[in-house]
Amino acid sequence: MTGRPTSRFRRRGALATGAAALASLGSTRLPRARAAGQLPPGQLALLFAGGLWLANADGRQRQLVAPTGYAGWLQDPAWSPDGTLLAYTDVRWPANAFQPGAGTPWPIGEVYTVAALDPQATPQRLVTQQSEKEVFVSAAWAPDGAALYVVRRRPAPGSAVDAVSDLLRVDATTGESQVLDLGISPSEVAVARDGTLAVVGVPKPGMSGIQPDRLYLVSPNGVPAEVASAAPETGLESITLLRFAPDGRLAFAAGSGGLPAVLRDAAPATGPHVAHAHGVITWPWAFDPSTGGLRRTSGPGFDDLAGLAWSGDGNQLLVLDVNNLALVQPNGARQPIPEVKGYGLAWFPGS
Repeated sequence: MTGRPTSRFRRRGALATGAAALASLGSTRLPRARAAGQLPPGQLALLFAGGLWLANADGRQRQLVAPTGYAGWLQDPAWSPDGTLLAYTDVRWPANAFQPGAGTPWPIGEVYTVAALDPQATPQRLVTQQSEKEVFVSAAWAPDGAALYVVRRRPAPGSAVDAVSDLLRVDATTGESQVLDLGISPSEVAVARDGTLAVVGVPKPGMSGIQPDRLYLVSPNGVPAEVASAAPETGLESITLLRFAPDGRLAFAAGSGGLPAVLRDAAPATGPHVAHAHGVITWPWAFDPSTGGLRRTSGPGFDDLAGLAWSGDGNQLLVLDVNNLALVQPNGARQPIPEVKGYGLAWFPGS
């Protein structure tokens, strides 16, 4: 399969990502997803060839949104709680971003929503730049669908290379935003059914130098508690792709064993992780807030794990890596679905 970007905006270097996004535009067909009988009932939103596609369990698919602008690509799809809307970030470079004298390149990243089940739907911009260099990523819906939480990244004051980030709560109807000061510089966010937030980030202040990923749970009353840290003694490296199960368990992707620790990167707007080529092996992990237990999925790791989602009942995971999509059972058993490929996903379970 051709046309798969080898890097993503939140987790890779900016220049490499722009080049990969350009290359991805050469392929505009999603591989036929002969997934009947393999996927549980539901709707799969899949990132492929720079755009956003829908694929049903019966194998039908259609392109929902194409990337826009110069060297554009899409990322971070997220279903609304009722399954009618998809939020995503549309990333593009200013036309003069790489011209001599333009300064440090900084992309534009704005959050859109689209009525996923309406073939005639037009994307609506929800979160837009308020200043020249703002990027919004990792949109996550509030349980009632009335708001989204997003991470905003901006240049650090007085620096052309460092970035600062904060967490916003955005009204899903008006687009009005509120900054949530949790004492954390975030890179990703997820929301549980009871309103608990999961946030990957580093403590504020903490943008000088590089810092290891830390995972926090933030209760509905706004009190953050650190539950994991990327460090050799924990067995974790980078922490990314936060996903809550219906019962409140939290899945995420992290490297473990034999690789150098992946630390917080200070490159502008590129997100949290140092650039790597294929061959970075990561595993799905699960944290159970009710017991404090942290467990890694058994079996071999995944090559360049790019997508993660719980099934509807929370008894298995959908895992997307450089090879294909797979269903992963609690005991580590895997059912590959080789016809489904891409570089990111969001799953809405069916009945």
